[in-house]
Amino acid sequence: MLVDLLFSLIGVGAIVGIVLLVGLFYKQMLLPVEMVNAGSTDAHISSCTASSTFISPFDSFYHNGKKVNPKDYIIRKVDGDCMVARGISAGDIVFIEKFNNDINTLSIGDILFIKYEKDGVSGYKIREYRGLLETNNKQIQTLYYTREGKDKKSSQPHDVENVEGVVKMRFVA
Repeated sequence: MLVDLLFSLIGVGAIVGIVLLVGLFYKQMLLPVEMVNAGSTDAHISSCTASSTFISPFDSFYHNGKKVNPKDYIIRKVDGDCMVARGISAGDIVFIEKFNNDINTLSIGDILFIKYEKDGVSGYKIREYRGLLETNNKQIQTLYYTREGKDKKSSQPHDVENVEGVVKMRFVA
C-alpha cells in the first residue's frame, strides 16, 4: 500500500513536471506584438511601448487564400486612428515586410513603418509614403489622416534610413 502511494505520488509529480515543461516551451514560442503609433498623442488607445498581445504558434493567418508565416514579418498592433481612411484602425494587427533600403521599391501610397525619436522618446509610427523630398533625396515626405479622413502632411520629413518596413497585411484583432 505504501509502495502504491509512492508510485502514484511520483506519477503525479511527473505529470505536473511535464505540464510545467510544456507550458514553458509554449511561452518561448509566443511572438510578442508591440504597439505602433498611428495617431496623434491624444488619439492613442494605450502606451505605444506596451506589449500585451502575443501571437501563438498555433494561430493561423491567411491573406489572399494563402497561409502567412508571422515569423517572416515585423508584427505590430495599431494604436491610434490616423490610418482609418486607409482601412487600418486602432487594435488591428499589421504585418510589416522589412525594408530593403532601396527607395525605388516604394510606391506612393505605401504605408511605412518608421522609427522616430522626439523629445528623448523613441518608438515607431506608420505613415503613408508621398515621395522623396525634391531638396534632399535621403528624406521622404509622408502624411496621415485626420478623424474626418482628410490627409495632412507630416510636420517633419523622415530620413530614408529610419524606414524599417512596409505594411503588407492588416488583420482585425
